[in-house]
Amino acid sequence: MGIQIPKFGLNRNDTSSISAFATDVARAEEVGWDCAFLPDSQLRRRDTYVLLSAAAQSTSEITIGTLVANPVTRHPSVTASSIATVAELAPNRTIMAMGIGDTAVRLAGLRPARIKELESSVHMMKSLLNGELVDVGAVQPARLPFPQEVPIWIAAGGPKTLEMAGSCADGVFIRVGTDIGNIQTSVKEIRLGALKSNV
Repeated sequence: MGIQIPKFGLNRNDTSSISAFATDVARAEEVGWDCAFLPDSQLRRRDTYVLLSAAAQSTSEITIGTLVANPVTRHPSVTASSIATVAELAPNRTIMAMGIGDTAVRLAGLRPARIKELESSVHMMKSLLNGELVDVGAVQPARLPFPQEVPIWIAAGGPKTLEMAGSCADGVFIRVGTDIGNIQTSVKEIRLGALKSNV
């Protein structure tokens, strides 16, 4: 895939308007930042994919995406369709980051996803984004009519989630703070998962 690993970027958690978010991302691009992400938390802010689409149309180089979405509040097929649509507007610069769910899930009175649930959603979304025929839980398998190449990352902090992310994700947002020992341990867990799955 043509996307570079994000180095320095924006993770804006609040927006005063759709145009304000698009303007912020455009400014980030102008000053040389290489990525802008947005959480998918429906009771905290406007729709993530509408905001990302506006940012996509206001920029030409910066990588954009979710940080993070979850498999609980939206079915993985819905999320795959949404991020594929964003990727049409921002080809080769869109990232989908998934996690177990935090505010989006809790504020809706739901429980965060289990690790296996997150893993299966990532596999389903990757297959859909690749244009494959997928069992989505309906009577018949289905496929996205407009697949797009979008890497799927996982936000992870615990050892089991880190290992799972290493086994199936295109990248990992390590959520263990800045302690070098914690980061090194996390990288070991990710590598272990990758080795077990021959990624």
